Amino acid sequence: MYDTHLVQAYIQIKKAYALANRSQGKLGTPVCQAILQASDELLSSKHEIKFAPEPLPSASGITLNTGINESIASRAEEILGGKPGQYQLVNPNDHVNLNQEITPLFNLSATLAILLALSELQTNLLNLERLLLRESLTLSRVLKVRVILADPSTTGQWGKRLNVFATAVEAVLNRLKESANTLIDLESSPENMSVAALTKGHSVNAETLALAHLAELTGFRLKETKVIYQNNLCQNIFIISDLLLIASALKDLALMLSKLASIAKMVNSGNLNENADTSKMKNAADLLVDSIKMSASLAISQNLSFTFLAQNEQLEGELLMPLLTNNLLGTIYLLQTAVLIITEKGLLSTS
Repeated sequence: MYDTHLVQAYIQIKKAYALANRSQGKLGTPVCQAILQASDELLSSKHEIKFAPEPLPSASGITLNTGINESIASRAEEILGGKPGQYQLVNPNDHVNLNQEITPLFNLSATLAILLALSELQTNLLNLERLLLRESLTLSRVLKVRVILADPSTTGQWGKRLNVFATAVEAVLNRLKESANTLIDLESSPENMSVAALTKGHSVNAETLALAHLAELTGFRLKETKVIYQNNLCQNIFIISDLLLIASALKDLALMLSKLASIAKMVNSGNLNENADTSKMKNAADLLVDSIKMSASLAISQNLSFTFLAQNEQLEGELLMPLLTNNLLGTIYLLQTAVLIITEKGLLSTS
């Protein structure tokens, strides 16, 4: 199956282009409204996307794009009183895909998908930082924690360590925000690039107007796609180098989570709660810690593909975008799961 964020990104972009095309008089209001309603139903899972996914999206994402176009058009056709799949009132290409080029569309969708996934990860990292700060106050009073039978006790204030990890989480958060900002248009004035400004006495292209609508829909003002075709290759001149910065920040997060899992194991190995069943607690904690460490290790290994390609100067071809996008979204999912395990399973709780 395709990553959920990638599918959501495509649908949001379809909505943005429908609004832009209506503003420019290229799409009638009834058809636009039907496309918007169908898109919202797809986003809320009230309407199913029906197509066979590829193991990885193709270089241009054509299969995914076609499937989404047809799903939106089929439901929009039904909304307007037609029969699903006939495409007499709403056509997948002439209406849903109007003014969109395949390869730039995939790049734009991949960028938005990564930003959506990172936004969720950042929210959960903030929760982790608060948890670490809270538990550090409790664990700072714990002076002896049993680690393993061969080494029955060790002395140290684990609360201070958790406080250090809270600082580390904050540092990773800042790195993720900075790297994510490379995918966002921070140079253009929000006032001049708003929908109201662009539609008031200005002649703008469909992409610029669609990006303005997309910013209102998602909160992300993306850069206009810059794709150069040279020697029959599509060169993504800004996206891939920016993705490398995000990959590096995620690697740091994976390393930090692996170390934090070891602290969680130490915390749960001692009898911090006299009424707790420590044998059950230890077994459950060990399994969860192993899961976190495996997720972190896999995230780090996925990052190696970025490093290898960068070292061998193989970052220009369009065929890399699906691989790098899949790896990044997969890495974010793994690390998000690891963060949720720590925050929701009570691995650092002493109560």
